[in-house]
Amino acid sequence: MPPHVEKLLTQRAVKFMWAGKSPLVNEQTLYKPIAEGGRALVDIKSRNKAINVMWLKAYLSMGPNRPLWASLADALMAMNLPKMEEGVDEQIRVSPFLQTWKTRTSTRGGVCPDIRSLLKTTEEFGVRPKGLAFRRETLRSLPLWYHFAALPRIRRMNHGKVAECLKTKHSMILVGDAERMTGLLVNNDHLGTDDCECEGCMALENEVGCLHPHSCVERAREMMATLPSKWNPLLEQPEDLGVPFPATGASVSDSNASVFTPHLESESLADIFRVFTRGPRYDQVFIPRRGGQTQTPRSAHVMHASGSRQGEKLLGVGVCFEGRPDLDKGAKWVCNDRVPIDNSPLLAILLASLRGGLGNPLEIATRSKVTIAALMKCFKANEDKGFIGVRNAGLLRTVIGCLRMHSSSIIFQDLSKSPLSMIEHKTVGIAEEAMNQNAVLILPPIPTELHITGARLLKVTQATAYKHIRNVAPACTRRRTTARIDEVKRVMITSSGKVPQDRAIWKGLRDKDFSRQTRVFLWKSAHNAYKVGTYWDKQNMAPELRERSECKHDGKLDSLDHIMSECSCPGQSQIWNLASEFWNKRTGKTFPSLNISSVIGLMLLAQQKEGEVSSEGLARLRKILIVESAYLIWVIRCERVISKDDMPFSPVKIENRWKEMVAKRAELDFKMTSARYGKWAAIRPLIQDTWKGTAFEQKAQEHGPRREAQGGVLVGIYPGERDGVG
Repeated sequence: MPPHVEKLLTQRAVKFMWAGKSPLVNEQTLYKPIAEGGRALVDIKSRNKAINVMWLKAYLSMGPNRPLWASLADALMAMNLPKMEEGVDEQIRVSPFLQTWKTRTSTRGGVCPDIRSLLKTTEEFGVRPKGLAFRRETLRSLPLWYHFAALPRIRRMNHGKVAECLKTKHSMILVGDAERMTGLLVNNDHLGTDDCECEGCMALENEVGCLHPHSCVERAREMMATLPSKWNPLLEQPEDLGVPFPATGASVSDSNASVFTPHLESESLADIFRVFTRGPRYDQVFIPRRGGQTQTPRSAHVMHASGSRQGEKLLGVGVCFEGRPDLDKGAKWVCNDRVPIDNSPLLAILLASLRGGLGNPLEIATRSKVTIAALMKCFKANEDKGFIGVRNAGLLRTVIGCLRMHSSSIIFQDLSKSPLSMIEHKTVGIAEEAMNQNAVLILPPIPTELHITGARLLKVTQATAYKHIRNVAPACTRRRTTARIDEVKRVMITSSGKVPQDRAIWKGLRDKDFSRQTRVFLWKSAHNAYKVGTYWDKQNMAPELRERSECKHDGKLDSLDHIMSECSCPGQSQIWNLASEFWNKRTGKTFPSLNISSVIGLMLLAQQKEGEVSSEGLARLRKILIVESAYLIWVIRCERVISKDDMPFSPVKIENRWKEMVAKRAELDFKMTSARYGKWAAIRPLIQDTWKGTAFEQKAQEHGPRREAQGGVLVGIYPGERDGVG
């Protein structure tokens, strides 16, 4: 997409979001996920980059289904080399993605824009060959000359009469060709010189016309020696181990038992490319050393506990081995309140694998089906997509790396459906005791051979690529948003002593019981996006504009906090009093003291104080009263300042507006119970419980679904609805 079209579409999208008015929040905030305070607006620029990643995926999909245009792109890149690479023979130019020779990238060099886009995407998003291990057939299909992973000295072996003989007469282009060459001249009759007349040397001379067979074979061996172990088919590879980790001890036919599979090697040549990689490329292969397969497996039970101390979350884990009390161990993990409790089973399994020994077969029994699924069924797919959107991704990588280090079988037992045993009771006690001790669980170092980053290019979808690109984009934080969210957290801490997560705050603003206009109001309030208070109090503002920062009734800063709970002008205090009286008549309890921060954190406060209301309907009524009253305060204030030249509304009119607001909301609730809305219809008993015993209940029911059966002349107007009007 041309840059000017990309810019135009971005401008139109932002203009649509704000209905043609000036934006109150920058576009980078709109691009964020809803759980992070954004609106999940499509980032056109990132979306186009994700499309480029898909084009690169198609280009690098080596194999019989590779598109024809990809071969044409290879030929164009091989023809258009800079002067410093002109010495590279044409017959060995396979692909700059698999070899170290460079192609032109500038427009002055006549490079096709599409090829430039492929090369730019490769550089920008770290597309390169990377993996834990590969099958020998894959390694053999890679070009040997200018091999991307070979030692630098291989470039000195690309020229000379021996190199020309290998290229032309022996047709040695791929690693597999060189591997076959290294198997020649290994008989005892070979003299080790080019003048040798052994059977092997004479065969090479007669079949391909080679004049120096010994030198050619030695050069092939020297070139193969420049390849590191991960890319050298002559060296030991994980596939030599055969069936991965045969199970011992427990019967894997049990539906509750699963054998851990390390998934070290990749399948095909297209699988060697990963995108969004970072850090160095490790070219040494990890070979798990088998041993102790005839030993009796060590059976471990893992449990966890949680608690808090001084604002920190404590996760206690315990492991108890059957018949080996000397291996029993407990440890704690200190973290902030944002860390999910799902971490606990992972930490317990990590501790069990360390205590059991890397060379011993293990049986790990746990009650967490989610953790077993994450380590058995889902981890390969998650690793292929770069763990994007996966909870506990960092810890999950560490645990998987530790399990891959084991040289014996690991079996997971699911105990979620069995009663709690005595050994599990003992393990829980170990975990709870660990939280009061100083033994902190330390994550073990994982060998560099097992470090892997990014996502497998062949498995990446456009949606996954878009998420990765958005995740690596520079973080955009609004000072006004941060200040408001911090204030909401302070209110929550004062109320409950717990620090809420940002995601929980933003999720609470989209409660299904809030009307659309109140959800928008709460979202803008959480971003401090309204043009009030300090927005106008800036040095670059004209004097008449800076006057808007002060309230004309009491001379204080006209901030959102002031408007909601501090202003002396008739409106806010009367509306809160009306809501309080309404709540007192319904429940006999007092209404809480509120400000804009407590309104924004209303859902969290409601969850923390569930015992204060006796039914779900009352909890719903409290939410509606608070949010709708806050929104009405804002609406009346805007009408007063903008339309009435700051003339206050009369108390009678304010009361009527509030009653009208509540009546309309009650009527809407009962209308939403209609069966015509199907699965989206509101639950009628819940609505009745919400408005039971109020003055609006009878009238709302009269204007509810029963009216659908009544006939009417005009669409949307029922008999008697406009009595006394006009």
